[in-house]
Amino acid sequence: MKHLLILLSFLLLSSPVIGQSEKPQTIIIPTGSLGKMSEARIKILEKTLESKLDDYFAIVPKEIFEEAQEQAFQEMNADECTEDQCILMIKEILQIENAFKMDLISEDGDTQISITGNDQDQKRVEEDYCEGCKTKGLRLMIGGLVEKLVGEKKVEQVVVVEKRQKGVLYLTKVNGKFGWFENSNDIKAWKYEGEIKNGKPNGTGVLEYNLATYYGEVKNGMQHGQGTYTYKSGRKRVGEFRKGKPWNVKSYDKNGKIETEWVKGIKLKKEEAPLEEKGHTENKSYKIGVRVLLGNTSGKTSTSNSSLSLIWENYGLGFNQMSFKTTSSKNNVYEMKNSSLDLSYTIGEDWILTAGAGYVYGGKGSITSGSSAIKYETESVSGFGLFGLLGMVWEGLEGLIGVRYYSTNYTELKSTKTSKVYTYAISDAQLIFGLGYSF
Repeated sequence: MKHLLILLSFLLLSSPVIGQSEKPQTIIIPTGSLGKMSEARIKILEKTLESKLDDYFAIVPKEIFEEAQEQAFQEMNADECTEDQCILMIKEILQIENAFKMDLISEDGDTQISITGNDQDQKRVEEDYCEGCKTKGLRLMIGGLVEKLVGEKKVEQVVVVEKRQKGVLYLTKVNGKFGWFENSNDIKAWKYEGEIKNGKPNGTGVLEYNLATYYGEVKNGMQHGQGTYTYKSGRKRVGEFRKGKPWNVKSYDKNGKIETEWVKGIKLKKEEAPLEEKGHTENKSYKIGVRVLLGNTSGKTSTSNSSLSLIWENYGLGFNQMSFKTTSSKNNVYEMKNSSLDLSYTIGEDWILTAGAGYVYGGKGSITSGSSAIKYETESVSGFGLFGLLGMVWEGLEGLIGVRYYSTNYTELKSTKTSKVYTYAISDAQLIFGLGYSF
């Protein structure tokens, strides 16, 4: 009798209103959770699941489900009432085919969501995992999982909907035009595989190039929505992107530690990281790198500059070697060399600016007379250098261009063959190029 009353109540409450499309019925099994997650977040995610399933099914009211569950417990022994058997019994009591259950597992801010769907024919499970995702990101994950499970079952009004095709595109240059094309022989071209609309990546797909892979949502050929960058160095960027740029994104090093974070498109300083991440930032790793800079000019007057610097965070310490040679109109030959200690400071991330100064601590110089062949020599050298650099960073590799100005004095140029003493000064600027790499 109770069984009949439950079924009658269900039929009355779930009957479609006149004018609405009839949907198949489903039940939602209470959520299972493991790990530390607030009740508020679980409730939000449960409501999200309910909302997404409501697009496809008529959801059995909670009161009707609980009555059917109690009836199942009464009709089955404790050892018989496994989760699958109980769900099957509840479905039989309510005369429905579909049931869904969500499981949440959380550890150290990382979350795995799995949704199990049971219908008359099969049991299917879809799952997704996110490192450091906020509630918004988890809600998007749930929508994607529901779509994978039951997307083809949605009951819709008759509406003309443009169907996105799937395929492969390449971002490259063809006949002088740069854009997305179906074929490319350029090994450096970006490759996209996924949903396409209007000849561009739109929807969900995978972007690959020689240094990294992006998996997630794209719009008009750019990363837009939830996605994950995985670099060959082992680093990752996870979160929401807008028009190809980080919006709400966390960057992780190859050991899984948070390096940087963007909130609403603004990159936070390390001391501004949210309190929940303090456990990560306390064990942060420092950026260490090296730079090599070169500058050369040739002709009647030739100069060369070469420097090697060690970079720690924003600061640089390096050594510079400079050589200079010229011949005067009287055929006097001037050959000067010096060494300097460089200090520098760098700002920026993807584009960087560096300013630095050098102190000349040693060197030697000589002047050879064109008329008498007497050679005047000295090791009394003093001076300074100033330099500025503009660079672009790509996965730790820096490309640099800049200018170095130097002012050096050579005094007490003497010869054992004469009592004459000379001084010589050099003051000039030189274009320099360089490469750097951060570990």
